[in-house]
Amino acid sequence: MITDERAAIWLRELSGFERLVIWKVMTGCSYNKDIAKKLHSSEQTVKNAFSHIYIHTGFQNKVELALFVARNRNLEHRLEVMAEFDYLDRIERAEKKEASKPPSSAYVSICQP
Repeated sequence: MITDERAAIWLRELSGFERLVIWKVMTGCSYNKDIAKKLHSSEQTVKNAFSHIYIHTGFQNKVELALFVARNRNLEHRLEVMAEFDYLDRIERAEKKEASKPPSSAYVSICQP
């Protein structure tokens, strides 16, 4: 059995993306494909995240993980807050990446005299 103290430690040790994946399970997404779509990621990336989560936490599936988090309200609240920050950080990084891309050649050829 995982204690609240141990759960708090692994929650901090998980990556931001892994916390987002757990939060998506907690908010009703149960299929990797749906989680990937909501997080603008690939299904394989989500599968990899779950593999790491299971190894790191000792849980064997999404149901065990979700039940544990749901039974520990303090942990659930921390996960929610951390996931919100992780999501905002992910969006910000994606926007910066998009802004740093050079214009496409089609755009350049249309806009140049």
